[in-house]
Amino acid sequence: MFKKRAQTPIEERNYAPIYLISSALLFLGTIWAVIDEVTIRRPWKDYQREFYALAADKLDKLYLEELSGVDSSRYLDLQRQRAIAEEGLRSQEYKKADEAFEELELQLEDATREWRFSRSRSDAAYYEYKKKLHEGREDPTGRKRLEEFEKEIAKYASEMDRLNSKIAEVQPVLYKYRDRVDSLKSEERGLFVEAQKYADKAVRMKASPITIKQTVINDFEKTNFGELKARVDRCATCHAGYNDPLFVDAPQPFKTHPMPELLSLHKPELFGCTPCHRGQGPALTEGDAHGDADPYWEFPVLKGMDVYAGCNSCHASELVVKFGPRLTKAKQLLMESGCLGCHDIKNYTDLPKVGPDLNDLTAKVRPEWVYRWVKNPKEYNPHTRMPDFRLTEDEAEAVTAYLVNVSKESTFSLNHPPGTYRGGVAQRGKLLLETIGCQGCHVVGRDRRVREE
Repeated sequence: MFKKRAQTPIEERNYAPIYLISSALLFLGTIWAVIDEVTIRRPWKDYQREFYALAADKLDKLYLEELSGVDSSRYLDLQRQRAIAEEGLRSQEYKKADEAFEELELQLEDATREWRFSRSRSDAAYYEYKKKLHEGREDPTGRKRLEEFEKEIAKYASEMDRLNSKIAEVQPVLYKYRDRVDSLKSEERGLFVEAQKYADKAVRMKASPITIKQTVINDFEKTNFGELKARVDRCATCHAGYNDPLFVDAPQPFKTHPMPELLSLHKPELFGCTPCHRGQGPALTEGDAHGDADPYWEFPVLKGMDVYAGCNSCHASELVVKFGPRLTKAKQLLMESGCLGCHDIKNYTDLPKVGPDLNDLTAKVRPEWVYRWVKNPKEYNPHTRMPDFRLTEDEAEAVTAYLVNVSKESTFSLNHPPGTYRGGVAQRGKLLLETIGCQGCHVVGRDRRVREE
């Protein structure tokens, strides 16, 4: 078959089946790509539809609750009073005043129009008169026309003043009836103000567009090349109810933020969400956005008590964080325990030692006590924070010798009962003291640095 096809000239070969199959595959691939993009890759659209439906349902219920709380007797009383007030709008006094007002308004409009026309004609005549005067030609006729226009302007101005005075006489009669009706209508509407707020908000919710909601934080972080770049957060696309008190009891991802007072200081519209909560801001699927489904994302979303760790991004140098009591307690515990003595902890490098200075040790304790203490601190004080380094007797004696030597600036030799301090090599004790981490808490000798810079 292939041999026969190879022998057929190219211009005579039939490629229709190949084109048909390729076109069918391309069509099916396109259909699948559209379905995948619209349904599988865009779950946030379903979240938003669900959120808007849930919000509209809550608002409709609140609207009905507010309606049921309206004072019906007061509403009926206002309606009765308004009906009586509206009867006044059909009285002869009001109708006569209303007709007179409309007639006067028309006359005032005509007089105002004629006054404006007269001013325009006067301005044109004044221009012509001045032009001829500038050219050295006196124009008595033009001057006479100007005087006539001035009289017209004054006449219509006087007519306007007269009509305004007449209107001012009629208006109090109209206001007497209209103000009463408007006042009752306003009070009537006031009974439904709160209910109307929920109704209007429900209408807006039902008409809300399905769209990506994102916050762009400019110059927030640096690239691997040290260049500033923006951070994009799209968390509010799914977590649409984060700042709405209606969703305190709603399921995730619509639940209101548990600390609204914190949001008032850290507005997500300005700060975003990922600076505190971590996660992958631009992602639009739950697994990628939270970082759980992306094995290459280094900062998955913080959960549970770990959320407090996000505060340290900006408040690392503060020992007391207002809305982070657990973080504050952890910071204080870190300081009290002397962790920073051995560990390099950013922003805590220059804090004082937590243990006492050992340079004048023999001024307050005997070598025997020092030996017992370094051998097993908890034997003397079960509540001490100093760890048991599990030193041998020789090692404990060496450390004791070194500390006593530092204190006295001389060697010593004492006789002690068996099982107590018998003397040791100070040089070896210095090496042990520097090796096992005693200087993490204590100052010994002239080296008062917290750590090597």
